[in-house]
Amino acid sequence: MSTPSRSRWFREPRVLAAAALCLLAFLGNRIVTWALDALGQSQFHHQASFVLHVVGTVAFVYGAMLIFEAYGAARRARAEPAEPVDGSLEP
Repeated sequence: MSTPSRSRWFREPRVLAAAALCLLAFLGNRIVTWALDALGQSQFHHQASFVLHVVGTVAFVYGAMLIFEAYGAARRARAEPAEPVDGSLEP
């Protein structure tokens, strides 16, 4: 097994987007809380915090699911032998 085939699965755009989604879900509550403080709307912390915890949890789970799905697909692709070329289809 070579290193490029092993590292290729996490370079896919959907994996990078899922990782960004997980990071945003992890930091989203702090970002919005900071923005509310900057705008002088700190009375909405409780409502925003609850909503962001729910949305962040769903986003984090979905992002993790996409990452594990891509990893599993890469493992299955590596485990399957390459199909032989059918010579009857060539002209």
